[in-house]
Amino acid sequence: MNVVLIIIDTLRQDYVGCYEDRRIKMPYLDSLAKESVLFIHGG
Repeated sequence: MNVVLIIIDTLRQDYVGCYEDRRIKMPYLDSLAKESVLFIHGG
């Protein structure tokens, strides 16, 4: 099993295309997200 953990503390979730805003294009992060499991903290 391979695990890659990406932690970015200075980037808002609503500015990342794979989470909320589909107009924002981040091709490498979006393609990684398509093949991965995304965790969303509900707090």
